[in-house]
Amino acid sequence: MDKRIVLAREDLKKTNYWMITLMISALTLIILSLTNVLTINSNNEHYIDFVHGYQTGLSFALFVFPCINLISNFFLAKNEVKLIEKYINDYDERKLFIADKVGGNFSFTFEIITMALVSVIAPLYSFDLLLGIVACIFIIIIIRGCLYLYYNTLCRYG
Repeated sequence: MDKRIVLAREDLKKTNYWMITLMISALTLIILSLTNVLTINSNNEHYIDFVHGYQTGLSFALFVFPCINLISNFFLAKNEVKLIEKYINDYDERKLFIADKVGGNFSFTFEIITMALVSVIAPLYSFDLLLGIVACIFIIIIIRGCLYLYYNTLCRYG
């Protein structure tokens, strides 16, 4: 039992480091967005308003979700029973099989977050590039979601 607690705490610590890194990146983007360092060179007011709202909103979302995760992890670290349950749930063989077939949880999360961060900077070069990256993010999410549903039902009934 003690070995699982140690492993769960190490896993939680790694997750917290990733969340702090993402929060610092998002906070940097928030500051750059609010100080108008990340402005688009365009004469079209609609593009400028859209890009400013997109950059600010996405940066705040990339800041708030890790904050919520850190708070959740803080309370989870205090309750050993729930910590072990989460660790067992995270390393469930069926879920690991599905994640392996779909493309892995870490790789998917890293891919989407990286594309989201790039999409905040992309309007500096081209508005069309921003739309292309956002479309790619949605397409990847839809494909991964469909694959997850497919393999989840396949593992459950097959």
